[in-house]
Amino acid sequence: MLAGRHPDLFVAGTSLSGAVDTIWAPGSVVSSASPAIDSALPDAIYGPRVTDEVIWPGHNPQTSLGIWAVLTCRLYGQPCPWSPRTGKSINALRLPRREWGCLPGNTNLNKTLIKLGVQHKYSAYSWGCHTPEMFQQQITDTLPRFADVFSRNVPPPANFDYRSIEPTFNTFGWSATADPNRATEFLDLRDACSAGFTVTGSGLTRIATPPMFTGNRPVRLS
Repeated sequence: MLAGRHPDLFVAGTSLSGAVDTIWAPGSVVSSASPAIDSALPDAIYGPRVTDEVIWPGHNPQTSLGIWAVLTCRLYGQPCPWSPRTGKSINALRLPRREWGCLPGNTNLNKTLIKLGVQHKYSAYSWGCHTPEMFQQQITDTLPRFADVFSRNVPPPANFDYRSIEPTFNTFGWSATADPNRATEFLDLRDACSAGFTVTGSGLTRIATPPMFTGNRPVRLS
């Protein structure tokens, strides 16, 4: 989720049992109820979906993903009664709901990344996720991917798309400030580059580019 919201700060990321599709209906029920585990009120994370609908997709990697993010995705299925690392028996019924909840969200994220053309790796582990041995296996499988990405000099993109429900945001040196009187909604910045950009939203919006222009020549917008 962090890599999707801040693509200028990440060149790689991984999802270890990630809740990466908050608007998937069964998953949203879990997100609504889970604060109670820590003695908080239900809906304490994003607010009630009935009244705060836009907040949910606004924090969902499916809808706010920065397309330049290079992600390593690990997708988890139902558990089986053995550990792939130690070969020891485990309780196959210990966390089945959590396993099944992770799989659809990560599968949906994989489809979104493919559609957007984002470089990533899909791995569906049939043995599940939620034991210490399983997490160790996933981290072990992820580290070589990180090492490969970090060994290369990844340049910033020539152009990018970004969208957010935040009243202000800054990415790749571009900053946007939405109209303070507008309703909470998405502001889309498309094909942003030195040649121009397209912004979609409502109200008076201020866009500041990186220092790519010299002199005092005015730039006309159409």
